[in-house]
Amino acid sequence: MTFAFSDDVPSAQLERAAGFAGEVRHIQSTSRKKFSGGNHLPPESQHAIADAVNAAVTGRGGKVRVVRSLLERFEELCRRRKCDIDPELRVALARVLAGELAVNRAALGESALKLIGVTVLQGAIGPDLVREFERFRDMPWVFTTAALSHPADPRAFLRKVADTADALASEPEFEHFRDVTPSIIVKVAVDYPTNARAFLHKVVRTVDMLAMEPEFERFREMPWVIEKAAHSYPSDPRAFLRKVASGIIKLA
Repeated sequence: MTFAFSDDVPSAQLERAAGFAGEVRHIQSTSRKKFSGGNHLPPESQHAIADAVNAAVTGRGGKVRVVRSLLERFEELCRRRKCDIDPELRVALARVLAGELAVNRAALGESALKLIGVTVLQGAIGPDLVREFERFRDMPWVFTTAALSHPADPRAFLRKVADTADALASEPEFEHFRDVTPSIIVKVAVDYPTNARAFLHKVVRTVDMLAMEPEFERFREMPWVIEKAAHSYPSDPRAFLRKVASGIIKLA
């Protein structure tokens, strides 16, 4: 998503707006307080935001609504951290925040609305995450999870995923996953951050057990199907395999 902006915002205003956004983010980070829940902006702020967005973004429709939601969320952060907004900066803030959102969407590939939270808290962090954690470049869902589920500190989450994946890959029990399907190790590290080792151990046991069952003999030459059943459908892997088998029969 790209935004078309009006050209009448002085560069000095844009610099001030970017500096103010950085200060608010620093205050939020050092406060160690969660930023969740809904917005509680007074009507006058909502009207001022609407006017600022209309002045900053040309056109109408979905893009304008996205920028308005973005600026409203940022002003909610300012309200909670008691950071007063200079009314003259609102148009520039809309420009700066929308530009950051566009950068994040280009880097992370998620919808603009879903990336509002991480953009408000982190700015244009998407490209930095992709560069810093290049090992996950072929697994974009890792970055998406970091941005959407851990917007307060996506870097810390990705570091933990990387450390957990490295630790699991070093264990002989998981050698097969390391050499053949390393993405399974990463997925377990992402989905089960507090008990990744125990869950992956369960996956190994489940794979071995399913592979021995005559009902699923056809999948012994397709071990990735059994592995997917074990790690993606842990509550009932057999139901998943039966569904896949049924589909194969129908296509035959």
